Amino acid sequence: QQQHSKQKKMELKRCVNEADELRNLYSRLLKSHVTLDSSKSDEKPTKIELKNYLIKSPHWNDDNEEEEEKAASVSDTIIDLQSFQKRIIDLEPKIEKFSVRLSQKDPVTNAPRYGEQTTKKVTSLIDLYDELKRASELISNGNSDSNTGNILLILQKYQENEKSILNQIINEQKHQELLEKQQALQNLEIEKQNQQEKERIEKLNQETKNKELHLRANAKRTEKQKQERLRIDQFRQRQINDREYMKSIQKGKVGTQAQIKKLSDSLQKANQVAEYKVAITSLHLLFSQILKHPEEENYRRIRVKNNRFHQDIGRHDGAQDILIAAGFQIRRTMADEGEQQHSVDATVAVNDTIDDEITLLMIEPNIETQMDDWSMWFDSLKDTHEVLEHEMLKLK
Repeated sequence: QQQHSKQKKMELKRCVNEADELRNLYSRLLKSHVTLDSSKSDEKPTKIELKNYLIKSPHWNDDNEEEEEKAASVSDTIIDLQSFQKRIIDLEPKIEKFSVRLSQKDPVTNAPRYGEQTTKKVTSLIDLYDELKRASELISNGNSDSNTGNILLILQKYQENEKSILNQIINEQKHQELLEKQQALQNLEIEKQNQQEKERIEKLNQETKNKELHLRANAKRTEKQKQERLRIDQFRQRQINDREYMKSIQKGKVGTQAQIKKLSDSLQKANQVAEYKVAITSLHLLFSQILKHPEEENYRRIRVKNNRFHQDIGRHDGAQDILIAAGFQIRRTMADEGEQQHSVDATVAVNDTIDDEITLLMIEPNIETQMDDWSMWFDSLKDTHEVLEHEMLKLK
């Protein structure tokens, strides 16, 4: 029996707590307002104070009636109103049970079922519930005292209208997006066509440029070939001149003596006796080395541009003629553009000014196959050496 009594008290406490929560919820609704604003209307937004649509009661009037109103959204307000009504309905069976027990008496003692304190709590709970139920009915039916309609229906219709407006906006946005997408595709197509036209023009310009470059390259190549043929012709002409020059110089001992006398007369006339002595000394040394090493080509090969040779012998008019009279020949190499060279054997004029690579070379006959020629060649070397040695004695 004690446990049953305890359960009843717990059930009463839960009902009281639920009723208090509903009272607080309703009090909050009384202090809030919502703003109805249609984006499709030119009218100013409508501010709805919920207290004008609801009833007041001593059960939920608090001490701070001047508290500032709080703004609430339409959707949150609808949820709160619907929740309030549902919870009122859910609480009704429990309240009816307490109301029935409140009127019952103990069959034995004929005393009330509840004690004095419990009776007060139950009575207060029932009174509060009645007010809450009346408030719930007012939410659905409207407030006849203030001549206001059903606030829940008003908000729901507004919400539906807003959804309709929102859907319309969304549809318009989708339509606009579709138009923009179509415009974008059209722009892309135009851009693609423009790009293709640009590429076509660039390709045409490039082909024209390539043709011009090809024509220029052909013209340049033709001019280069022409210049090369001219260079070769000029080189061959220098060959001819060199051969004519070689023919003009007497060979052998007599020719060598004649060229030495010509060099001596020239330098002595210019008061260059010391230079003449250096030239004869260098020539004597050169032929001495060849006689000692006739088989060594290095002693029989002279680069005309060699600084030592030019300083001692080559710079004097007629000095190179002595070498040619003694049997030296000239190898002339014509340098092409780049690293390649076109080589031709030839003799060279003494006063040659062309920038060819010139080498003075005395060719030794093959001693095995040309014994007679080799003997004559070696005797000629000795004759030239003898003439130079005799000239050396005269200078001393």
